[in-house]
Amino acid sequence: MASTNIDETIELICKGSNHNRTLIISEKENKIYLPYTTDELETYLRYYPESYKTVEDVVKKEFILPVTTFSNHPYKSRFIETYNLMRNREEKNMIISFFYAIILFGMKKLNPAIIAACKTKKELERYIDCLKENNLENFKIFKTIYKSVNV
Repeated sequence: MASTNIDETIELICKGSNHNRTLIISEKENKIYLPYTTDELETYLRYYPESYKTVEDVVKKEFILPVTTFSNHPYKSRFIETYNLMRNREEKNMIISFFYAIILFGMKKLNPAIIAACKTKKELERYIDCLKENNLENFKIFKTIYKSVNV
């Protein structure tokens, strides 16, 4: 994908006008753009009206993260993101969440940003299956784009 296409995609993501089914990890901008749905954006606006005035605010504060959030301490980030996925999104107890996070803690090939982008355990497990099979093209839940400094 050409750089201008990625830049256009990033611009659309920041506006929050449509579903975003793309995870963009941009070393060039030092930002990670997480996937979201318009329903998620509207939920933030509805439940936190003092914190967010527009969908752009929600995207900026909740779905755009610095790359360093995950790159400085990838093991710790894998643990935290897995624990949060299980505890907060899957509503599992602390023990189950902790043990699942321990299991994924050492998976060096699993980028913590992928875990953050997954909405459910099922999505994450599908990604891990594709990763183990070395066939990420079969992962269709969201698209992942890496934008390096050289692009």
